[in-house]
Order: sequence, then C-alpha cells, then structure tokens
Amino acid sequence: YDAERIHKIKREVLFNEGISCYDAANFLNNQLRGLTLFSDAVDFENFWLNKLFSVAQCDKLFDVESIYDLSFNHKTYKEIKEKMSVSVITHRAENDANLIRSIIEKSMSN
Repeated sequence: YDAERIHKIKREVLFNEGISCYDAANFLNNQLRGLTLFSDAVDFENFWLNKLFSVAQCDKLFDVESIYDLSFNHKTYKEIKEKMSVSVITHRAENDANLIRSIIEKSMSN
C-alpha cells in the first residue's frame, strides 16, 4: 500500500494489467544484458532488483552503479535537483530518468 501511494499506481491496475515477476526479470535481462545502468539511489534500485530476480529465480545479467561514480559536478547536481524536483512528479521511472539526465547535463555545463 505504501508503494501504491508513492507511485500512484493502484494495486488492481498491477494485477489486471501487469506482468509476472518472471516475465519482468526476463524482459529486463533481454533488454539490458551486459550493460551498466546508473542510478542516484543505487542501494534502493539493487534492493528491489535483487528481490525481483530472487522471486523470479533467475540471475540479473546487468549491473546498476551509482551516478556519483560518474564525472560531473556533484554539488551542482544536488543544488539543481532540489530546484527541479519541485516541478516534476518523481517515483515514475521515465520522469526520474529524464530529471537525472537533465540535471547531469546542466551540472556538466556549470
């Protein structure tokens, strides 16, 4: 119920329109095999991915690393994120990814 509140996706929608954990894990592996993804919350990403792949009983064939391992101005990133986050609905993957990309681009130009 906490996830429903945070992500604003009703449980009924997930049950009626969603896919199985096994299908989700296989889809991710097929799309991301051998790649490294970057996140601003790598511990949370890996926690949920590990849970997904454990339930699906298969290995994760890609890595998730911290964006803070990348070369850009971290201080500027945090300042810009605070300003931009107010106008963006977060906890939706596409919005979060676009926000992170935009902030890193801006922090690299500062």
